[in-house]
Amino acid sequence: MASSSSSSSSLPLVRLIETCRVSPPEGSVAPTAVPLTFFDVIWLYLPPMERLFFYPFPHPTSHFLSSFLPSLKSSLSLSLRSFFPLASLLRPSPDASDRFELFFSDATSPGVRFTVAECSDAQNAAGLFDHLADGRPREVSLLRQLVPSLAPPDCTDSPPPPRPPPVFAVQVTVFPSRGLVVGTAVHHAVCDGSSIMRFMRCWSASAAAGAPAPAAAAVVVVDRTLVPDPHDVYSTFYEGVSEMRGSDGHGAATAADRVFASFTLRKRHVQALKDAVSARAAASAFHCSTVVVTFAFAFVGYVRAKRAAAGEAAHMGFAADFRSRMRPPLPAEYFGNCVGPCFADVDAADLGGDDGLVVAAEAIGRAIGGLGKSLESARDWLRGFKSRAAGLILTVAGSPKFGVYGVDFGWGRPAKVEVVSVANTGAVAVAESRDEEGGVEVGLGLPRNEMDVFQNYYFDTLKCLDDHPQL
Repeated sequence: MASSSSSSSSLPLVRLIETCRVSPPEGSVAPTAVPLTFFDVIWLYLPPMERLFFYPFPHPTSHFLSSFLPSLKSSLSLSLRSFFPLASLLRPSPDASDRFELFFSDATSPGVRFTVAECSDAQNAAGLFDHLADGRPREVSLLRQLVPSLAPPDCTDSPPPPRPPPVFAVQVTVFPSRGLVVGTAVHHAVCDGSSIMRFMRCWSASAAAGAPAPAAAAVVVVDRTLVPDPHDVYSTFYEGVSEMRGSDGHGAATAADRVFASFTLRKRHVQALKDAVSARAAASAFHCSTVVVTFAFAFVGYVRAKRAAAGEAAHMGFAADFRSRMRPPLPAEYFGNCVGPCFADVDAADLGGDDGLVVAAEAIGRAIGGLGKSLESARDWLRGFKSRAAGLILTVAGSPKFGVYGVDFGWGRPAKVEVVSVANTGAVAVAESRDEEGGVEVGLGLPRNEMDVFQNYYFDTLKCLDDHPQL
């Protein structure tokens, strides 16, 4: 938060205007306990998902406060009637110390922490917004001041005793007469990426319409009995993730020279990668999709930026949606976590040569093809992460299918969307391109010298694709 983060004191980009709590309308949601499943508990002690939405907004702060802030709050409150887990209390279950639940009641739930801030440098607000909304390398310490906190509130937030910490928080930062940024942070144990993006689209549609209809019409399924666990995978996961307790997952972001950047692959570049990989890969070894070549591009660039030693193992881990893989399948409207890990493993040295993209794509394609449609291997998911911990590992956040650029609060489509939390976790963020259907965006945080390597790799790859599409 702008009011308390250490980065704010050293780099005072924003000043706090107000902080409040937003909950569903009183009496609209009955007291409800939603138990965590094994899909949820694996995220219990891991860092939150943090995303920034940048919007052009050529108006003064006073105009936002009077004309837009009330509808943002009211539409959020109405949307939380359906998506009430986001306003709930994450707590141990009263029935068992190793079980956790999301509990909502008007009396005890923390609601959503909602903060309004303003750029503290009025003279340079326009330039700062343009800098931060640009895909080129930006200081992680500056971007983090736009991200809300899920930390427990201080004594100024509410009268003692303090309310419990929220699982979802929003910060709107106004850059007067230039733009504004909607920052979100959600505890990953509450839901996965596709669920939170569905909420964001519902909330923004309601705010843009100025009426509760879109939120009221949202179909949201939170029934955890739809996720069977006959082999008690939950207990296995809880025992494994308990070892992570006490690790804040923010070590990577403490590097003073760490920067964040995003890179766009246009539709023609994605197609050129598909054509080149398909022509040179083993026949019918895998389906060469947009996801496969995008992940392969990011994997090769990351390994090269890290200057992996010869013989070092390199791994890419990414999430697979299990909603359709469950038996019976879960409804698409299921709100929670329903993703499992998928791993591609290679020798880092094999990604440094001319065939690096092909090697990466083959490994990723085979991993996806071998995923199957069952949960028989779920017990081994944590073991899979631990067995790869000694090597170089890149994980993926987001998906080109999430539709992040469809989040319109009434100010138009975002100028930029970034998943800032990957700068903490060492992951890479993937989204659809804002400017054309079929393109993709890749974002990541690295030390400056490593970012220079990745950036050179990006430009060299694009030039090669433009000059020689067959690679």
